[in-house]
Amino acid sequence: MTDPLLAIRPATAADLPAIDRVFRTSFCDTFAHLYQQRDLDSFLGEFTPEAWRREFDDPAFGFEVGTVGNEVVGYAKVGPNKLPHVDREGTLELKQFYLLKSAHGSGLAQRLMAWVIEEARRRGGQRLALSVFSQNWRAQAFYARYGFREVGPVTFMVGDHPDEDRVWVRDIGAAPKVWRARALVGTAHGFLGRIGGLSDGAMASLNAGWGSGEDLALIRANRRIAADAVLPGARIVSPYQVHSADVVVAGDWSDNERPHADALVTDRPGILLGILTADCAPVLFADVEAGVVGAAHAGWKGALAGVTERTVEAMETLGARRERIAAAVGPCIAKASYEVDHAFPEPFLAQDPGAERFFGEGPAGKPHFDLESYVVARLARAGVRQVEALGADTYAREDEFYSYRRATHRAEPSYGRQISLIGIGI
Repeated sequence: MTDPLLAIRPATAADLPAIDRVFRTSFCDTFAHLYQQRDLDSFLGEFTPEAWRREFDDPAFGFEVGTVGNEVVGYAKVGPNKLPHVDREGTLELKQFYLLKSAHGSGLAQRLMAWVIEEARRRGGQRLALSVFSQNWRAQAFYARYGFREVGPVTFMVGDHPDEDRVWVRDIGAAPKVWRARALVGTAHGFLGRIGGLSDGAMASLNAGWGSGEDLALIRANRRIAADAVLPGARIVSPYQVHSADVVVAGDWSDNERPHADALVTDRPGILLGILTADCAPVLFADVEAGVVGAAHAGWKGALAGVTERTVEAMETLGARRERIAAAVGPCIAKASYEVDHAFPEPFLAQDPGAERFFGEGPAGKPHFDLESYVVARLARAGVRQVEALGADTYAREDEFYSYRRATHRAEPSYGRQISLIGIGI
């Protein structure tokens, strides 16, 4: 579980002395041994209280601090780009990014970097540039994980001492795209796709899946971006999904101690229930009057086993009434993309002969399964009166969604997961 004392927030003028302290301490801890004292003193002498205040008061700059309790232990500063090797138009610069040693490994660096990307996007940037000392391997590894690439050298002066730095840049693209359901008005909710995150390459860009094999720091940062797009500052609570019909009440477990289940419910405000999918159907539930929400991962196994019905029952234990519950089925693989073998329909038909209507012959002569319609029908049969289906095919819309089946057909080594979120606002 994330330490509740860790936080990031917009800097205030009252934070400037603490920001200056973090800068001097972190810079000296990392670099002081490289310079003669007169050069170090000359460089640090440029950072006067007046200089800090001028930048802070300039709307071209943005400051965010990372805190532990009430102590400022890190900060990031974004502003106009002045670095070479990159088009100035549409480029913002990460001017400074410092964290005290005591905060290394805490997760604050990932949260600050997520803010940096979002702040640059908010300011209309298409790219983000930064400079890093050529032998600062730790920082270079950190920036590489976030998709930055080296584009050329730049000289960084510390007093009269020239440092050989490197300019790194990455495209930051669009903000997260969030699909919302009219049925869930009155809740904080969203179905997110693959747009708007920090991942690069095959996982680009908003991969939220723990089991994808990607760097966990990136996944945590992507989940922070997703949460802030739905309910800023809220913590995501999610289960370890196993294609079951098991439902749990959301708890305070850590990310490493998630219970094995495929749905969860809560009546606690300020948290977000999270479900991961990559073709399976994410289903979000709400009884707004009772203040109870739920989220379910409905692949074919879980749907057949009754995960949606079990979610409704779990919500009722918290005070919801099924006739008031609304549900929305988010992006999932569509019937046209979901070819199955001839034996696949058998357990569905054994449970309900009427399920034949969810299958049809495809162009190759094999059955195709309509997962979305099947989940909608199960919800309606359970007494959920308001059900909305978004009708978005994860397999066919590669630019917007991850797809397990698409990755499998291409023999790709892994695949990303999108996240769907719902919570009760504070």
